[in-house]
Amino acid sequence: MFLACYFACSRSAKRTAVTNANNMERPLRSEGRAHWLVSAVLMAGLFFSFPVGVFAQSVLVAGGQFSSSLYTHTAEVYNPATATWSPTANPITYAPPDPVGGLCGSNMALLGNGHVLVSGGGCTDSGDTTNAASLYDPLLNQWTATTSMNYGRDQFGMLALNGGNAFAFFGCSGGCLGPNNQHQGFNTVGTSSELFNFATNQWTIESIFDQGDNNGTGNLSTSNLNQSAVLLQGGQVLACNGTDGNITPFNTCEIYDPVGNSWSSTGSLPANEFGRRQLALLASGIVLTVSTVDGQSAFLFDPNSGVWNTTNSLPSPQFGGQLLLLADGRVLNCGGTLAADGITPVNTAQIYDPTSGTWSTTAPMGTSRMGHIAVRVGDGRVLVAGGVTSGSTILSSAEIFDPTLGTWSPTMPMTQAR
Repeated sequence: MFLACYFACSRSAKRTAVTNANNMERPLRSEGRAHWLVSAVLMAGLFFSFPVGVFAQSVLVAGGQFSSSLYTHTAEVYNPATATWSPTANPITYAPPDPVGGLCGSNMALLGNGHVLVSGGGCTDSGDTTNAASLYDPLLNQWTATTSMNYGRDQFGMLALNGGNAFAFFGCSGGCLGPNNQHQGFNTVGTSSELFNFATNQWTIESIFDQGDNNGTGNLSTSNLNQSAVLLQGGQVLACNGTDGNITPFNTCEIYDPVGNSWSSTGSLPANEFGRRQLALLASGIVLTVSTVDGQSAFLFDPNSGVWNTTNSLPSPQFGGQLLLLADGRVLNCGGTLAADGITPVNTAQIYDPTSGTWSTTAPMGTSRMGHIAVRVGDGRVLVAGGVTSGSTILSSAEIFDPTLGTWSPTMPMTQAR
């Protein structure tokens, strides 16, 4: 289970599936259609929504944990028009070669041509971290192998930049004890980044930071994994937090500029605000996050000033909930845990209104969940699926939130618990 590692990871902890926190949505033009990117911190699996028709929008879920120690490399698609799930034509074409047997610690990005890239993963300390990658074609409903990353990595950041190429950065190798199967150690992998070009299906090495590299800034001058990241309106990447793979967590933030291929330090989060977190990009370009210390304080980051400021607190504590931008500009925070120990899942749902800067409580989910997905579909409703509920039970169930009515209703479950 991905409970002990949600806020800080240690070398002795087994690595679990963590993805980048990037709750913004943006259109990527391809074949005359808009492809929408939605991603989030997720232990239950990786997911993206993409159009399957002019008006329809579907949700792809890939990988994830289905038992206390096993992961899967299967994938399935949710069709909001029929409220049904269906498996992809084939499983993802690779699985990290370790005992968990599926995608663990991998990451995924929606590309500019509408295909979905999955890469990396591996959750043991035996050097089994992979650099393999696969592409999903939504028209064929099929996965095919593609060019491998230059670095084998897990628990790394990856998101699509403006233009639709995927940017992968930092992460762990060989359970952070390294080296991985490519004979790369953590100090190499944890300071590297690379770009996948969807037009050529090739990876190129981007900024590399190592200890002693004068180009390194902040904590990106040392090995780093499990950052929280979001794509800013200007096309830059904001990356915060992370750990050194041992015992040291970070509260610092950096910004990557793809034009200059460079990282620069920016304002740090408040003291003690360590650990993986959701970062939601508001329509104004401001970034919203919730405290990992008390689960109730909230902070806003202004990319223009590089400063974090407090905003109004949540009505009740909520740790590790999914932050999702709604169609009307508000932000939904659903699920998570009652306390920072990550033990007790909640069904709490709260909404942030950026106009007033205030939070309000809305109807709770039908099921308590942590490590679930939350994604906005084409009609503005929100699909929530999977995760872990009370008793450490991994869920296949799913439900729909209607922001207009403020109500939740069940929908068909996934074909597999994730």
